Amino acid sequence: MNYDAERLKQTQLTILDYIVDACERHRIPYYLFFGSLLGAVRHSGYIPWDDDLDIACVRDDYEKLISVLKEELPMHPEFFIQDLATDPKSPVLHTKVRMNGTVCIERNTVSEEQHKGIFVDIFPLDGFRKGVASRLRAKSVRLLYSARGNALFKNRKRSVKRLLCAPLSHFDVKRYNTCIHRLMTHNRPDECKELTCYICRYKADRICISRDWLEPAKKLSFEDHMYAVPHDTDAVLTKLYGSNYMMLPPEDKRVTHAYQEVSWQD
Repeated sequence: MNYDAERLKQTQLTILDYIVDACERHRIPYYLFFGSLLGAVRHSGYIPWDDDLDIACVRDDYEKLISVLKEELPMHPEFFIQDLATDPKSPVLHTKVRMNGTVCIERNTVSEEQHKGIFVDIFPLDGFRKGVASRLRAKSVRLLYSARGNALFKNRKRSVKRLLCAPLSHFDVKRYNTCIHRLMTHNRPDECKELTCYICRYKADRICISRDWLEPAKKLSFEDHMYAVPHDTDAVLTKLYGSNYMMLPPEDKRVTHAYQEVSWQD
């Protein structure tokens, strides 16, 4: 690691506070999620070897939050709201709030055309119904997401998955975006008992969670800040990481993001 990890975390917390302020002023529910939720419960902050921040919102709340952040952005020129509308070369389909005047290059980011500031991830939680149709929809999202990555980043290393996606390579990135969005939003969250995140590194059918686990949200300490988390953190974390989530993993499994570059334009 050749960057200031503590300064990186402080910058991320500044971004998170900006997002949370918008959520609280507009009464938009949000939750620390994935590794950030695990960190809040197990460490009252970052997982010691982790170096990113994730939050999640149910789809309708997610769309409202992104709209609010964009509307208020002129009052906060230090930030950039990165999604497919503002940055078509974004490597991901969820939203990242980035800080201008900084650089944070992830390992899978090879495009020179996209914004690369230090960021916080905002993930949408979409409706999920158990059954063959939903599993096929989830697999289709992952396949199209991989194909989109191959089309967007031509310099990716060769892999079996890339070869399997090769027949789809003639489609443009915009078409991938449209198809994936339709698949993810096929089931409305308010009509489903379960939710999932289709575009994270976990399989959607494996991490589907009950809506009842989210509300009413509660707050936990995270690096001396108080942030919202799902009401039933145990149920969510067990679903994400297994029943032994409170146990530390072996040292060889404690992996950071190993960013290519992190810097500030002071």
